[in-house]
Amino acid sequence: MKVRYDENLKIAGIGIHPSMRWGPQMWFKNYQVASLIDDPDWSSCSLEEYAGRGYYQDKHNTRALLRDPMFQEMLKRYFEGYYIMTYKPVIVPEQLSDSGISFVPGALMREISSQFENKAMFRKMFADKSINLPPHEISSWGKLATRTPSEVFAGREKIVLQDATSSGGRGTYIVGDAESLEKVIELMVSLDKQDDQVVISDFINSAAERSVQGVVTRYGVFVGPVQRQIVAHPQLVDTVSFGQKQFCGVEILQADQQGWLSEKMTANARIIGERLQKSGYRGIFGVDSLVTDNDIYTLEVNARITGATPLLTVNHRPEKGHIPFYLLHILEITGVDYTIEDLQYTNDYDDCALIIPHLLANVPMTSREGLRMGLYDLDLGFIRSGFMFDQSADRSKRAIIQDYSMGRRLVNPGKRLATIFLGRPAIASDGRLDDKVEALVNKAMEHWRE
Repeated sequence: MKVRYDENLKIAGIGIHPSMRWGPQMWFKNYQVASLIDDPDWSSCSLEEYAGRGYYQDKHNTRALLRDPMFQEMLKRYFEGYYIMTYKPVIVPEQLSDSGISFVPGALMREISSQFENKAMFRKMFADKSINLPPHEISSWGKLATRTPSEVFAGREKIVLQDATSSGGRGTYIVGDAESLEKVIELMVSLDKQDDQVVISDFINSAAERSVQGVVTRYGVFVGPVQRQIVAHPQLVDTVSFGQKQFCGVEILQADQQGWLSEKMTANARIIGERLQKSGYRGIFGVDSLVTDNDIYTLEVNARITGATPLLTVNHRPEKGHIPFYLLHILEITGVDYTIEDLQYTNDYDDCALIIPHLLANVPMTSREGLRMGLYDLDLGFIRSGFMFDQSADRSKRAIIQDYSMGRRLVNPGKRLATIFLGRPAIASDGRLDDKVEALVNKAMEHWRE
């Protein structure tokens, strides 16, 4: 795929740490990052440096940063005339409405995303069975609380409960007995969700979680490689506590890119992408599915940058004809002129993975020393800063680490410690982490706890 566009477009990203928003610099000469944390290895306009103060414990997301008066002042001073891109569509504070900054995605994208990402609304949109949804019913948490367990299970050994508006694996519960059912309902009602919708689905036995990322453009819908979701992996995330995010990574394997699975998942994603396109949506989206030996059940769509976007970015190879997802996303959400001169593309990716280890502990941990963001060998030997693999080296022996512990700071139980990009599969055939990958994670943990 070949795209002609203005490389001098003024575009910036917002992140807690600057490395979280690196990637678009591959395509844009003026790309900048506005961040909370100051890191000498990752150029950014940081609030820590601007304010002359240390880490703000309460600023853990983009919304909190945008509400900070000093962060607003910094944006006005340095980013006038820029498009500022957020991970998810956000409501821009009134104080920034006349700043000369364009925040993207805008209000229309926020409205469309919320409709499609609502799990109950999504099931209703595609009730025609065009994408094969799991057998399900839609109720509210309050009504569910009035039914007996036997009525809810209806002869099924297990069911899946999904809160319609929760994301990141939160609000999704697999329950197999009356006690677990009661516990989940009590939790959701305690969160004042009794009037919110819940999707009650059959549990699909022996199913694997798969996904694809697509991008909706003025030139059509383009769909990337099949991805293996790493969700609720006990070596990476707390799988017991209620309310914890369960997404902890994704793999792309060459073996998954041929045959009926790839063809059907691509076809389903195109159906969803075309519906998004008709609604006015533009940019990246992801489709999650369950796969058995002979069938695919579509679960949901994430109308935004996905957890796999950084992996697809760091492994983007123009010479292989890969889709430049991040580039097309930015060109579409800003609405600038561009031309796709060659629409042909391939999903020929080498084996690669992204994993997100979380703190598996019952008490907070003070990270003694952060890891420098950059390229490492699998023995945790630092090679250089940067966001890309060495083109000449064996990628299977390399890892790119983005440290979220941030050194000498308190990390609460269940929180992300890092994102680790690998040029190899992360999961072994027995379902555990690959031995070399496990050893790398363990060495990183030892480093943080020293």
